[in-house]
Amino acid sequence: MIQIFKQTSQNQKIQSRIRNNNAFTLIEIMAALAVVSIGMFAIMSTIFMIIKVNVQSKKVTTAVTLAENQIERIKDSGYYDVQTDLNLVLDTTYGANAIALDEGYGTIEDGTNTANIDYSGYRRLTVIFPDTPVPSMMTGSITVFWNTDNKSLSLVTTIAR
Repeated sequence: MIQIFKQTSQNQKIQSRIRNNNAFTLIEIMAALAVVSIGMFAIMSTIFMIIKVNVQSKKVTTAVTLAENQIERIKDSGYYDVQTDLNLVLDTTYGANAIALDEGYGTIEDGTNTANIDYSGYRRLTVIFPDTPVPSMMTGSITVFWNTDNKSLSLVTTIAR
């Protein structure tokens, strides 16, 4: 009788250990890893998107800077000296009296480049339309291209005599 009681007691202890087991099962661990993996994938995708947007933003900022600097050069030259100061030539591609300068990739020399920005990936087209919109005024259009002309930005200014 004592033997049977001992054996029953041991069986209860074993069953108690099985029921009170606080360890994780393999399925629980795999489910947790799947959830963590999905979360990490979402975070990494967001980080890569942020990096891509920052790079694009830097390119747009550089293009705006190049266009604004050219507008300032046009304004500083004045109505009568803009053609000689900016080395513009008559170019009927853009209109009967249009004067233009196309600075190709790797040829932009911007005197205000104090930050040593690499402009080799940009092309700047400056076109001046004399007597536009009215006589005694001229309209200047500056277009900056990058990404082999797939992306561009244009700024326009008007100068009076």
